[in-house]
Amino acid sequence: MTRILIEKICGKMEIVIVCIGGFHLDGIVKEQIKEVIEVAEQMSEEILRELEKSFCNTI
Repeated sequence: MTRILIEKICGKMEIVIVCIGGFHLDGIVKEQIKEVIEVAEQMSEEILRELEKSFCNTI
């Protein structure tokens, strides 16, 4: 999840970020993994929108 977030943000913002994170869930099934990935992608889009607003406001 962390990797998905950071890769999208770094690619869009053309910056380098070092980040470590993760979580563990016993017995996670394929559908739950897919859901986690989808949520991470949605979160990265929301974060990018907020970052773009912030950068536009400082220029």
